[in-house]
Amino acid sequence: SNPRYKTLGRNGIAVPDFGWKVVVVVPRGKQPTTSCRVIAVRMPNNNTISKRSWTAFLTTPADIEKATQLTLFDALPADPFNLFLNPGHLIGLEEWLSSPIYEGSDEPLASGMAMQMDVIPSHGVYGSTRMEDGYVIADAALRADLTRDFPEVMARCQARARFMREVIGMQVPDCLLPLADTCGIVAPWLLDPAQVIAL
Repeated sequence: SNPRYKTLGRNGIAVPDFGWKVVVVVPRGKQPTTSCRVIAVRMPNNNTISKRSWTAFLTTPADIEKATQLTLFDALPADPFNLFLNPGHLIGLEEWLSSPIYEGSDEPLASGMAMQMDVIPSHGVYGSTRMEDGYVIADAALRADLTRDFPEVMARCQARARFMREVIGMQVPDCLLPLADTCGIVAPWLLDPAQVIAL
């Protein structure tokens, strides 16, 4: 139980501090998009609100999410291109079952971890290719070992990282070694792979 809440009765039924509502205004016959108007209100649970206009209680969806610890709009379609980012999961048999990267994670990321980042376009009508990039986390000691024992491999990883920084404009730290020649690139048109989307 949360000591902030007032309670009623022997069973300690919590009395909410406020009520809220979020409305997405979708034009008739249309699908919801990120340009739709959103109205959010948060009203205190007391006897004073009837004397005020509902517009006095306007707020933002972010405020509602913070106050309730809920995630709004997860059942609605995202923007029309609908890109999903999986920031990282381990590569191996555990792949999707073992990702140390999630909101609020305190899982350690260690040098030598081979991981994968995915960018997956998802559209209800149009198909597309996707980006699934492998990379290795390498501290200074591991980078030195690779340079000494496998100089050609290290040179390829460094060239890929430079391309990502200088051509695509991504922030790639020295400790991240890209394993593919097309890291950071989505080529969505199956018949025209020369045209790409750079993130």
